[in-house]
Amino acid sequence: MMDPSIVEKKTNLSCYDFGLNGNNIEHQLAMLKLWLHYSPKPKYVFLEATPEYLATPKRGYYDFSFVPFLDEVIGQSLLKDKNQKIVDTRYIPLLKYAHYNSILVPEAMVGLGLWLSGGGREWQAQNGYIRTPYTKFDHTFDEIKSHNPKGYALKVSGKQLQAYREFINLAKSEGIELIVYEAPLLKEYTDLHTNRSQLLSKLDALCQEANVPYWKFDDHPIAQSRAYFFNANHLNQAGTELFSNLLANRMLECGLTEKTSFAFRNNQKETTEIH
Repeated sequence: MMDPSIVEKKTNLSCYDFGLNGNNIEHQLAMLKLWLHYSPKPKYVFLEATPEYLATPKRGYYDFSFVPFLDEVIGQSLLKDKNQKIVDTRYIPLLKYAHYNSILVPEAMVGLGLWLSGGGREWQAQNGYIRTPYTKFDHTFDEIKSHNPKGYALKVSGKQLQAYREFINLAKSEGIELIVYEAPLLKEYTDLHTNRSQLLSKLDALCQEANVPYWKFDDHPIAQSRAYFFNANHLNQAGTELFSNLLANRMLECGLTEKTSFAFRNNQKETTEIH
């Protein structure tokens, strides 16, 4: 939901979208460690934090992301406590992926075919970002809303909260300027969160404790209209362009300039389990 090309054009910053669909904060922390191991430090990092990411995830730590690095200590360390089987079977072709999810094996074969033929959506990516193909609002939300007329409350996972704290501390210890943010969510959706304000206060306290800004856009007009969303918590392309310009303007107002920045985002899909 952040288009790096728009941010680059407005701010003159080199910008990369490091987000993955559905990854949780523990995975993002591992990705930051991996980035810092191999690459120059960025000047700024944008990390999305929203109350629903504090709930215990049913998925979101993508073991297979670290498979290419298993011959090195850094790759093994990121998988050791998560999936030792992948580490132990790293020399057996495709089996390491099957330990994560057997569906990935046929997907890997399809991916190989696309790579050989020069196809695949990765070729469409610009600075890590692929434009969303979704334009119309997915009315699955209306179903969820009808099943939860009085709203719902989310239980906080101490593990997720701690991972946010570790991410913030790591970025600060490396001299990286961290900006925590929440992209616009549909107001109809946030109104269903009966304990949203309490969870936001936990995130606020975490950021204040570390002297890190937390940018929220609850009251922005984008949040009022379904026209900017393809589901209740994901912007469509029109919404993404508006938000990217909004974010870039905020960066300019705050004097965020020079060098490299990139964004982490755990783009979790709506599920009935969460709601």
